[in-house]
Amino acid sequence: MEAATHQFKFYKNEWRLVGVKIYYVDHSTDTATQTDMNPLTGAVIEKKWKGEKKPTTIRRKKAFGRFLLKDFNFFNGFGVE
Repeated sequence: MEAATHQFKFYKNEWRLVGVKIYYVDHSTDTATQTDMNPLTGAVIEKKWKGEKKPTTIRRKKAFGRFLLKDFNFFNGFGVE
């Protein structure tokens, strides 16, 4: 199961992507991943956990392009690929 949330902000007369959160659960292995991304700063925070164990957190930077609401296509990976 996978779900994504995209956040846009109106800046200089256009709606720009400013945040993406992707949540993924694999029921067969009882693992989950939550990834929060900020395309403006390049910050990526990824949390992974299995079952009831405490999640491990990885912080990294990634170069993002400029993504606009008018190009949004309802794909979970919009703005991150």
